[in-house]
Amino acid sequence: MLLLLICILFNSYISIVFKLFAKFNIRVLQAIVVNYFVCALTASIVIGKPAVTIDALDKDWFVAALLIGLSFVITFNLFAQTVQKFGVVLGSIFQKMSLIAPTLAAIIYFNDSAGIFKIAGIIMAVASILVMSMTSSESQVVINHTAPSKRTNSLIWLLPVGTFIGSCFVDGGLWYVNQTGLASSLDIDFIATLFFFAGCFGVLFVLFDYLKNKTTFRKKDIVAGFALGIPNFFSIWLLLKVLANGMEASVVFPINNVGILITTAILGLIFFSEKFNTQKIIGFLMAILAIILIALG
Repeated sequence: MLLLLICILFNSYISIVFKLFAKFNIRVLQAIVVNYFVCALTASIVIGKPAVTIDALDKDWFVAALLIGLSFVITFNLFAQTVQKFGVVLGSIFQKMSLIAPTLAAIIYFNDSAGIFKIAGIIMAVASILVMSMTSSESQVVINHTAPSKRTNSLIWLLPVGTFIGSCFVDGGLWYVNQTGLASSLDIDFIATLFFFAGCFGVLFVLFDYLKNKTTFRKKDIVAGFALGIPNFFSIWLLLKVLANGMEASVVFPINNVGILITTAILGLIFFSEKFNTQKIIGFLMAILAIILIALG
């Protein structure tokens, strides 16, 4: 449980870093790409040798690392576009709801325990995310009303749906490689290669952005990437370690996602003076109850 708590703290720190990006006018895509390569570098420092080598081609997890790495970049871009089109609330809801996929898969396909308390806790966790994310000031979907047709407005909903599916794939993929033995928490090479592929795919997005908007890397974007990359590596590594240590996925993912939401809310209150309205307080209490129920289950 201690490792899971540390994982939650690292993820919450990442959320705070993202909050600061807007304040310092950081180019998010550029910082994210730097972050991926910093993750791979951090992995190499941890094991004391290059973590990404040509030997990865012969590993059983090579395809998984390639696919999850690609999904990292795609999901991030879908999330960014969802926020632009619909607002932060809906984007956050669809991203945090990714806990559903690995949790249900663990129960249905790998026979994780599913007592009444755990089921109630999972439902309460999802409900708490919805309640805490939906504030009175951001309760309406922000769609571009100048769209030319109803079909366009319908298709634009593929953005949040894609965010949800992508987030499910990332969480589910990380759980799957542990559950099937393709890679363990001790296999830092897998984590490093995963981030390396994410960075490589991200470079393609940056090149497209440069050709379209002439945007480049700035010094502060690179610094932001380092600030994000080091804790990002440890957040993934610790999550895999928690799963490898035997804690059920149907417990890990709900507690992790709800815990991040609670911790981020507290840090937002302390460092950014964010207000706790009635809905946030109710959601906060629901999240605590969800964790208790899941632990009891």
